[in-house]
Amino acid sequence: MNGPTLVTGAAGFAGSHLIDLLTQHGHDIVAWHRPGKPVPAAAKGVTWQWQLSGTANLNYSGAVHADKWIPILPNTDAALHLAIAYVWMVEGTYDKEYVATHVVGFDKLEDYVLGREDGVPKTPAWASEKCGVAEWTIKALAQEWAKQITTVIHFYGGSYVRGPYSHEPARLEAYLLGMQGLGKPGVHQYFKMGGDDHWMNDGPKTAIQLPDLRFPAEESKEKGVLFPGQGQLWPSSKQLIPKTQLYDAIMKGHTESSGSTMFFAPLEDQFRKVVYPIPKEEGGTEIRMIWMDNPCRTTCWNDGFKTVEALRSPKIETLLVQHLWLENDTVLADLILPINTKLEEEDIMRLSAGGRSVHGAIIENQAIEPVGESLSDYEAVGEVAKKLGLYEEYAGPLSIREKMKIGYDNMQLAQVISWDDFQDKEYWIAPTDPEWEKVPPGLRLF
Repeated sequence: MNGPTLVTGAAGFAGSHLIDLLTQHGHDIVAWHRPGKPVPAAAKGVTWQWQLSGTANLNYSGAVHADKWIPILPNTDAALHLAIAYVWMVEGTYDKEYVATHVVGFDKLEDYVLGREDGVPKTPAWASEKCGVAEWTIKALAQEWAKQITTVIHFYGGSYVRGPYSHEPARLEAYLLGMQGLGKPGVHQYFKMGGDDHWMNDGPKTAIQLPDLRFPAEESKEKGVLFPGQGQLWPSSKQLIPKTQLYDAIMKGHTESSGSTMFFAPLEDQFRKVVYPIPKEEGGTEIRMIWMDNPCRTTCWNDGFKTVEALRSPKIETLLVQHLWLENDTVLADLILPINTKLEEEDIMRLSAGGRSVHGAIIENQAIEPVGESLSDYEAVGEVAKKLGLYEEYAGPLSIREKMKIGYDNMQLAQVISWDDFQDKEYWIAPTDPEWEKVPPGLRLF
């Protein structure tokens, strides 16, 4: 190994045993542990570090896993980043050699941060007034970061990546990583939502990579199996409302955007004008009913109070929500379809939570009977389809298990395990590429 191996949850049962195994094979370890956990006796080559959380809300990660939580005002991360850069520049604690050989435009960043450009040095005191983090905390964070080998890890990111001007902290984070030697041992950025094939996550792969279970969905449509693959992310109607414009669409009755804002849209789509509502002669009308199966607008998107106002508008005659819990937008619903959990239904799933290094598929058999009147999403929509006389067209002739078999076929699992064996075993995990240690980790090639 060219650098230390990071082990999270290192003081726990699995983490401590993993450290034992890795140290036996000569690996140097950087061990992250949660507060309150007793730290095992230090083994040779093991460095214990804090886990740090900097978020606007004390979320699960901050409450359970972090040694220190730094509360910050929403959408002010850029000020914090600039102040960290200021401390590094003034104290000379950034990687000057790396910046000289791998960075372009550092002089312009330095002029802005030190105040040469606008006369405003981006000091911790300057940032503290904007982000609500104490001046001494900002300085201590900058100094700790400069002393420790640090990798930045993201999953969703909340307001950090979804707030107004969120491109600013995204770019500034890259600048900070560059100042500390991005790609050097332990200095990386891991972004899970980039997907298995995202360049940031191009780590050791398994020996076998499975296709997505959702494709080819079109070939199975007549059998009542329509997986939400990329081909189905396009709107099924001529009229659409971008998520960020829902309030204007309802309250003002009109909205326009450049492009459909859909995932995986081709570049040309960004230059297509989208207008709501479309002309009446084309079937356009203002919406009167909303059917929602992901009721998190009030917590996952900006202007949650505006969302509440829009959903309560007299224009919206019916708000129907299908969901597992009485939370977020569900409390505003006129009708609720109670949905059960994964434990109460059967399904098939492709494993990808660990990126390329954890790859496989599982059969999710029903663990318990559905609680109360709850149904699966598929079943709940099916009940509505029955009332509309569309159930056969919706469900098709296949059973749930037969539809799971189509997912198995789409993943081409037959090349590694038969359908009967897969049902008996209930999982298949891809073997690790025997040459995985030759794969440069993270952004090492950069």
